[in-house]
Amino acid sequence: MSQARVEQVRRALANNDVFGALAPEEMEALFSYGITARYPSGATIFEKGSPGDSIMVVLAGRVRISNVLSQGKEAILNLLEPGDVLGEIAFLDGKPRSADAIAIEPCEMFVLRRRELTPFLETHPAVTLRLVELLCVRLRRLTDIFEEVMFLNAVPRIARFLVRYAEEHGTRRGGAVSLGPRLPQGEVGSHVGLSRESVNRVLQHFREIGVVAIEKGCITILDQDRLRASARGD
Repeated sequence: MSQARVEQVRRALANNDVFGALAPEEMEALFSYGITARYPSGATIFEKGSPGDSIMVVLAGRVRISNVLSQGKEAILNLLEPGDVLGEIAFLDGKPRSADAIAIEPCEMFVLRRRELTPFLETHPAVTLRLVELLCVRLRRLTDIFEEVMFLNAVPRIARFLVRYAEEHGTRRGGAVSLGPRLPQGEVGSHVGLSRESVNRVLQHFREIGVVAIEKGCITILDQDRLRASARGD
C-alpha cells in the first residue's frame, strides 16, 4: 500500500469508534493485516449465512444491512457510512453472517481477515472492548426497533425513525433537516416494517400539518419539535 493510500485509510479509520484511538505504531501494525476492496453500486458485499471470516471498515460509499423476510420483503436493519464497521458479529463468534450487506453506492472497504486480525486483538484488548461496545449499541438499537414494531402504531413509529435518521444521516439547512435522495419516500416502509400505503398516509398527514415537506420523493423535516412530539405519542 502506498504512503498516500495509507494516509487516506488512516483518515478514514480515525473516524471509526473501534480503531480510531489506536496509537500511530498500532495503526501501522493494523495496516499490515488489512486489504482494500471495491464494490460497485448494487453489489453484494456479503450474504446472510456466508462465512464470517472478516470485519470491514467503510472507507467510501454507503452500505445497507438488511434481511429478506419470508414474504420476500426486505427489512432494513442499518445504513452504514464511511468510518462505520460491518461484519463484527460473525467476526467475533465465528458463525455465519446474520444479515446481507449491499453497496447502495460505489464502496471501498478496508478488510481485516479473522485469522490475521485475531492475534492483533489478543495484544490489543482495548480494541476488542470497543468492538463489544459497538455490539451493545447495535443491540440497543435493534431492541428499540423491536419495541416500536410490537407496541407502537404507525404515526409514532415513523416519527421515531425519521428523528433517528435525521440525527444520523440528515443535512441541516437553516431550521430544516433534509434527508436527501439517500432516503427515498418509498424506502421508509422497509425500515419501520409497514406497508408503503401506511407510510404514505402518515407522511401525507405530516406534510398537511407542516412537519415535513416532500419533493420528488425526498423528505425534508420542517418542524423537528412537532416530529419529536409525534415520536413520543403526544
